[in-house]
Amino acid sequence: MLQEVWTILDEQSLPVLSFTSFISLDSDSSSKITNYTSEKGTFSSYNKIVAPDELAVTLAINGNAAEIQDAIAILDTLRKEPQKVSIVSPYKEYKWFSLESYSYSFNQSQGVNLLIAAMNFKQVNEVEAIYTNSIRYPKNPSAASAVNGGKKQGKELTSIIYDGKKYFTGNGVIN
Repeated sequence: MLQEVWTILDEQSLPVLSFTSFISLDSDSSSKITNYTSEKGTFSSYNKIVAPDELAVTLAINGNAAEIQDAIAILDTLRKEPQKVSIVSPYKEYKWFSLESYSYSFNQSQGVNLLIAAMNFKQVNEVEAIYTNSIRYPKNPSAASAVNGGKKQGKELTSIIYDGKKYFTGNGVIN
């Protein structure tokens, strides 16, 4: 059970960014079903491709000039570096997200010491590459299919101008 907390954590479960208020979290999860057309205008569907989840998070950060500068520097680092974070809400923990983009604003009605930061996160899944030997050796060597050895060696060509015994001279005479 999650606690009544809103936060953004790094891979070591430490808070990444301190903020005054968690304004909003919008989640977008989707997948696609692959279709192809077949005879007589019908179609067939197969397989489902799950797209990475996307989150739009808006935070308010109230502080002095140094605190606001630190928050902007952290956002910039999260955008540039391949760091993964978890966004935690009282309802769900969204794991393995990376900051794709952000924007921020100040306005007169809220005061210049209040930073409103809108962030877009995308889920990042890591896979471990497994390499295998793709060469297949048959049990019986005669069962192997023929290998394309390339072009055949051509025949030795004879020349009309010189056939080894006779040759044409420059004036058209055969010697």
